[in-house]
Amino acid sequence: MLWIFGSGAASQLFGFLSSIIVVRFLDKADYGLYVGAFNKYSYFATFLGMGFATTVLQYCSEQRTRTQKNAVFSYAFRFGSAFNIVLTVLIIALGIIVDRNGKGPYLTMMCALPFFNYLFFYYRNILRTQYDNKGYALICMSNALALCAGNIILTRVMGTAGFIAASYIAYPLSCIVGIALLRKKDFFTEIRLETEKLDKEFKKELIKYSAMCASMFFVTVILGLLDITCLDIITGDPTVLAEYKVALAIPAAMQTVTECLSTYYYPILVREYTSEGGNFKGMIKKCLIVYTLISFAMSAMLFFLAPFIIRVIYGAKYINAVPIFRILCLHLFVSAGVHKFMGNIIMAMKKVNISLSFAGISGILNIILDFILIKSMSSPGAAWATVIVTVFITALEGVYVYAKVFAGKAGSDVR
Repeated sequence: MLWIFGSGAASQLFGFLSSIIVVRFLDKADYGLYVGAFNKYSYFATFLGMGFATTVLQYCSEQRTRTQKNAVFSYAFRFGSAFNIVLTVLIIALGIIVDRNGKGPYLTMMCALPFFNYLFFYYRNILRTQYDNKGYALICMSNALALCAGNIILTRVMGTAGFIAASYIAYPLSCIVGIALLRKKDFFTEIRLETEKLDKEFKKELIKYSAMCASMFFVTVILGLLDITCLDIITGDPTVLAEYKVALAIPAAMQTVTECLSTYYYPILVREYTSEGGNFKGMIKKCLIVYTLISFAMSAMLFFLAPFIIRVIYGAKYINAVPIFRILCLHLFVSAGVHKFMGNIIMAMKKVNISLSFAGISGILNIILDFILIKSMSSPGAAWATVIVTVFITALEGVYVYAKVFAGKAGSDVR
């Protein structure tokens, strides 16, 4: 676990440093245009490889033979990479058609990122299924370090275009690290020599699961994306987008702390759920206490230090972001403490349809509240909409997990 936490902390530190410097380098309005373009790209990025990186993590963390896992690895690489061609075409089309003089050129520059982003997550998840925490940490830290250096140097030289170009250096580099780590284990030799083929029914199962994961991830992620999208539509002011993005940056980054816990515990949760006599309930209770305590400490600290943090880190020009920052600290507590962990439990049980339903409800509610609250409160309204929806969905998830795992006969097989 030390490797995971170390890499998570280092990644956030590098990302934090680069974001501070880059925001100071760029004009506020130009940074707002980048935020709008990247927000559009993020909608496509939720469908990277049609969700096959997540499928690799789930199916290859289960109790399967080595040959079965190798067959899944191979199929996920081929199918996911092919699907990214579709994403690239769509990104180019949107960049050309929409907002040619504003966000469009920046969006078009991002068109090839799906290939590198997918491979990064694919190699990273393979290492997770092998419980290779050191390898996982190395691939993550190499990405964070290269991205930090690239962001600072290229943004200084090329402006916003350099900010985007840095990703084309960092992600290929981290993929090379992943390939090198797996080659030492003869992973690619095993894949190449593997003779077991997946039958049609199992392929259909993988595709269905991947599609549902991608859809669920899309509907979940748009909770964050919708705020900026609705602000863009309603206000049309890039400086408002820049302020909201600045307010969001640190609370979002702090969620990495509990995400590191999930990185370590998720394969174990899957194993405990799928194994006979596994201690699935005990793991849930233990993790929930730890997640909640850590999230409370983080959110309370950020809430009370908000003015100091914004002024010192981002400068006086972003001081209007303080109220938004404090609202998003409340969201940090709910999301990092309970919401995301409940989602992990439901995913470990392979109840993707339930996650998708909850995510769909949250997306619809978020859109409605965004349009109501942004019109009356501007950007703080977007933050309040996120908090309200997250609290509501977390309550639904908690009721479902309790009913499926803890209610009924104590100690019964929850599967």
